Formats: sequence, C-alpha cells, structure tokens
Amino acid sequence: MNINKLLIISLIIVIAAASASYFGGTPILTGKATGAVTKISVSPTYITAESDRKITITIEPGEGGFSSTAYFYRYTGSRGTEGARVATKERLCVGSITCKNKIIFDYSLITVDKGNYYVTVLDRKTNEKVKAYFTVEALKEELPREKLNQDLSNVIGGAY
Repeated sequence: MNINKLLIISLIIVIAAASASYFGGTPILTGKATGAVTKISVSPTYITAESDRKITITIEPGEGGFSSTAYFYRYTGSRGTEGARVATKERLCVGSITCKNKIIFDYSLITVDKGNYYVTVLDRKTNEKVKAYFTVEALKEELPREKLNQDLSNVIGGAY
C-alpha cells in the first residue's frame, strides 16, 4: 500500500473519532460533561457540635463546564438572597478557568459562626450561579493543633 494512502486513511480515522466525540458521539477519554447544567452538593448540609469541622463539596459539570473558583456566602434572609461572601476557593481545576470534570473537595470550617451558608460556582453555559446550601448550628469547641496549622487557603473564615 502506498504511504500516502496509509497517511490519508489514518488522518480520516483520527478526524472521524475527534468529530464523534466533539459533536455528541461517544466521548473518547475526555471526561465530557453529561448533564445540561452544573450540579453542586454539600455534605453534610447540617453541622452540629458533634459534626466534624469539614464539609465535602461535589461539583458535576454541565455541558459548558463551571468556573474554577467556588465562593462561600453567609445569608440571613431567604435562600434566594445574596449574602456576605466569607471565603473563596480558587484553582479547582489546574490550568484552566473552566472545569470540565467532576470535582470533589473538602473544606474546613474553622472560624465560621452559627448561621446559614451556601457555596456557589458559575455554570459556563447558562452563565448562572449554581448553589448548594448548608447550616452551621454549632462547632466542636476544641480543635487539635495540627488542624490549626493546616493550609489556611482551605479554610472558611480564615485569613489567607
């Protein structure tokens, strides 16, 4: 077989596979988003004195992905109201301002007061904030020294 024909056939196969993945065919190891809108959740959603001082945030990207920065707010009104921003978690996905893969991360609650909070990211396709709510009823009184010495960039209410 002529080397030019082999090169052309190989090029056609690569283009067809890339097109199928990009235009809605079966994704090829891309971690491509499957839902229309980004989904975000927090666990646990209710923090008591018996709870650990951390929450786990899970973000599943929509079709356009989501912003690589999560913002934490405290609110006093109803769930639809904007509150005061208490913390920011940046660089959820390394090397990009848009995350296209599912992200799960823990966040420590060190100096947070009792109250209602939410975490939000921006859905890149709809350009709307996607929120997950949680309530802090109380926190454990004592915190081990090694927890206090952790990276403060991961702390709600900490100086970072």
